[in-house]
Amino acid sequence: MEKNLTCKELESRVKELEEEIEKCKRAEKDLLKEKSFSEALIKSLPGVFYVFDQELRNVRWNENLEQVTGYSSEERSRMGPLDTFEGEDKRVVAEAINEVLIKGEGFVEANIASKTGKKTPYFFTGVRAEIDNSTYVVGMGIDITERKRAEEERRQLSRQRLQTCNVMAHELRNALVKLGFVFSAINSVMGFLREQWEMELRKAFPGLEDKSAILMRLGELIVLKQALLGDQKELRQLSEELMAEQVAVANLYLLPEQEKSWLHNKIRPKWRRLLAESRAWEEDKEEVWELLSRLENAIRIVQDEDLAQKMAHLPEDLRIKWQKLACTQFSATNLSLLEDVLHLLDHPGMNIRYKVQLKKLITFLKALADISFVIEDRMNQLLFSLKSGEQQEGFWGTDDRNYAAD
Repeated sequence: MEKNLTCKELESRVKELEEEIEKCKRAEKDLLKEKSFSEALIKSLPGVFYVFDQELRNVRWNENLEQVTGYSSEERSRMGPLDTFEGEDKRVVAEAINEVLIKGEGFVEANIASKTGKKTPYFFTGVRAEIDNSTYVVGMGIDITERKRAEEERRQLSRQRLQTCNVMAHELRNALVKLGFVFSAINSVMGFLREQWEMELRKAFPGLEDKSAILMRLGELIVLKQALLGDQKELRQLSEELMAEQVAVANLYLLPEQEKSWLHNKIRPKWRRLLAESRAWEEDKEEVWELLSRLENAIRIVQDEDLAQKMAHLPEDLRIKWQKLACTQFSATNLSLLEDVLHLLDHPGMNIRYKVQLKKLITFLKALADISFVIEDRMNQLLFSLKSGEQQEGFWGTDDRNYAAD
């Protein structure tokens, strides 16, 4: 049985309790601030933002998604991520979701079908996030209507790809979800800088292999002979998939290693099967294999240091840094290199389109990556303090208890 406490001991315990209460109140206040920050960041994203679980149940989205689809928040809460797609778009999105769940990240182009039937083309990205032993897909989408319209009007591959892939925030546990998504956005944006470097190479050496021209010719060969496939539905579908793979390589300006992988694992195998199973391209076999070989050479050009040294129209320090940074895969281990990118964009010899917008976007993404480390650490500390034995029952109101339990 506990002995009677003296007045001094009671005063000491009361003081300890008051300190505990004050500590929890401060933790609660900080947690609410971080939640508000997450919500504000998500609301400010220029595109659509979404989170859904492994069972394809919508968990979170932004107002932009409601506006594009025409479905209210209540309606979306009863829908799944595939319910805003139709036909072939639903199939390719389902495959992309499966790829994200298996590989950890992915992207896809598809048309969002609104409540009124209007379809809008979007470029979607996604990453897998493990939060509290549950699996989620987190991503965002950018409206590519103008790009699609330009492709349709000009009948040529677009050369302008500035991926405005921003990141979203997610409250609790992982704070801003996974840093991998931030760097995925950074690497997408760097694709534009890589595109501009290739343009400088071709300006200096007009005779270089042109990746876009080669891919366009391969696309023409597909279109010209598709009619000969007749009712061979499987081969017709294969030819359409091959066309999509080639368009993706032309539009995304991936790192050379990624483009080589795409060529060897997706484009070549499909061409090999088409040429083996159909006589439609019998007369074009030699040209196809020659084009694929030239395409591989064109992919390597961006990494050619000897060519870079010969680009006399650019200052030496600019061409060396530009090539190096354009071929860099950014991650948490080399985040500091983004400062070099920003300095590169300030170079007086750097004359590219959208330089100001590119610098602003990279600055924003760098800041987001920087603060995410701090926010995640602070959030985990808050969660630990709330879930350790330090909080006392009765410190939270009904709503606050529910929020803390989340």
